[in-house]
Amino acid sequence: TLDADLVNCPNHGIVIGADDVTLDLDGHQIDGDGAPAAGCHPRRELCDVGVVNDGHDGVAVRNGSVREFDTGVLVGGARDNRVVGISSSRNRFFGIVLGGAARTVVRDSSGNDNPAPDGDGLGVFGSHHLRIVGNSFRRNGQLGMHIEDSTNNLIEGNRLSRNHDMGILMEA
Repeated sequence: TLDADLVNCPNHGIVIGADDVTLDLDGHQIDGDGAPAAGCHPRRELCDVGVVNDGHDGVAVRNGSVREFDTGVLVGGARDNRVVGISSSRNRFFGIVLGGAARTVVRDSSGNDNPAPDGDGLGVFGSHHLRIVGNSFRRNGQLGMHIEDSTNNLIEGNRLSRNHDMGILMEA
């Protein structure tokens, strides 16, 4: 459980390092410094992420906010994860990303105000059997949701508005 805000993180905020971890932000904020990580090439390497889960199963991230990173919350190559009650805003590329994820839930969260030219609320890439329910994706510089190469997912009861390009882009 986080007991204070983390502010002005110059690269990652928190990196999950094991399976079956619950990260309760307890209403606190993980705040980046609003600048790309020094020496990082985000299209080629993982850097400047508020909460990183790169390959750990059974992880829950809940109850707080993440802002001013390249990506707010990233779940990659993992199963049975939960992102619940997270507000992820003002991130350069994505509020929340699920890449190569399975049986994962994003619920009661938001990916709002991620700026142009690249900001999307939610990115889902090569992920399957997800539940994306009751979230808000508003006022993003590009898309509310970008869903690509992903199948058997439930997307229900989400609010999308005032995104620059589209509410939802689905690509095969």
